[in-house]
Amino acid sequence: MQHWASDVGLQWLVRVRWIAALLGLAMITAAYATNTLRTTPVIPLGLIAIMLGTNAWFSRHPGNTRAGGGLVWITVADTITLTGLLATTGGAANPFSVLYIVEIALAAVVLSSRWTWLMVGLSVGCFAALFFVGDPQSDMAHHAPGAMSAQGQFSLHLYGMLAAFTLAAIAVAYLVHRVSGALQQREQELASAREQAARSERTAALTTLAAGAAHELATPLGTIAVIAGELKRAAQKAPLADALRDDIDLIQAEVTRCRRILDDLSVQAEGGALDARNAVDARDLLDDVLGALPADRATRVTVHAPPDPTPVRVPRAIFIRILANLVNNAFDASGPDDSVELAARREGHTIEFYIRDQGHGMPEDLLARAADPFFTTKPAGQGLGLGLFLAQSVAQRLGGRLRLESADEHGTTAFVEVPARPDVPSTSKAPVLLEAPA
Repeated sequence: MQHWASDVGLQWLVRVRWIAALLGLAMITAAYATNTLRTTPVIPLGLIAIMLGTNAWFSRHPGNTRAGGGLVWITVADTITLTGLLATTGGAANPFSVLYIVEIALAAVVLSSRWTWLMVGLSVGCFAALFFVGDPQSDMAHHAPGAMSAQGQFSLHLYGMLAAFTLAAIAVAYLVHRVSGALQQREQELASAREQAARSERTAALTTLAAGAAHELATPLGTIAVIAGELKRAAQKAPLADALRDDIDLIQAEVTRCRRILDDLSVQAEGGALDARNAVDARDLLDDVLGALPADRATRVTVHAPPDPTPVRVPRAIFIRILANLVNNAFDASGPDDSVELAARREGHTIEFYIRDQGHGMPEDLLARAADPFFTTKPAGQGLGLGLFLAQSVAQRLGGRLRLESADEHGTTAFVEVPARPDVPSTSKAPVLLEAPA
């Protein structure tokens, strides 16, 4: 609530202080006209001048006002200023004492709960102090506590006003603060919903792009596959170097890999990729991730798997591809000989997969943007910046989330959390070390 108060509450505070200054002038004028002004007009007018001057400065320097608890000190100063004006213009009998309620309501909107209740105590104390200050020769002196006069009933009325003001101050502070908090929470929920809608739109756009790419690339890949097959058959009849034959085999293998990736994109674009009706054991998923990695990297992965069967409902092919991409990202961030940690564990009703690299970590500003689409810190041509975004989108559609943790010189850890099968109890959360395949 403090963030909201700093941005919006200051604007309202400045506006209310302009109105309060006008009301103060009206109070002084009324007291002067009814001969209830207890001092020279210079003192109350000076208080109004100070309020106007400080308000003009606050409106020109909002940043300095928000810093160092400026809103708190402004409301405290205004309450004390109001007390000074009331003390010189009729004391507790002045009907403008109702303005204390305005100060309390404003504090409940722009300040935290603790400071709001402190303002309630300050306002009640200042109002009570008005019963003990003033000129004894004033026409209001017979309303002071313990006065023996024919106006005893009116004095009792003032005590009733103090009691009523105390109750009203507590009620206003509680209700306004609760309503303000509820409105702020509602605003945060709407902002979160708008962000989720924007993320869904980006996911839909990328899904459409994936479908189009799969369709457009299928034809040239098919042509390459046919030519590679013809070259291989020709190589069997003509004397060629073994290196050329190996290159032909590599072309065919890479074309097959590209076709498999495009098939996955097509399935995801059709909406069936996230159909996770059948449970998959988390340990099998980790084994499949190792199988999807290049051999030189798979041997440098340290895997920690749950010791017991840990069923999880996820789309197997897509989820394996997501984890494999995260592992490759971890290798890219690590040194050429460093290992990467891949693990799965159960936390309550959640299965948590995490990948930890041995890189230099990421600063907070980059970490906050890491999952944005097309954002990447890799050199041009080495990544599109979609791996983390797709991992986040799939995790959220499964009811989970993607979480990143990083520290300088301690690497980055990516957590993919998805719901576990509720009908399968967990017997252990401690992972066991699996050997990476040779």
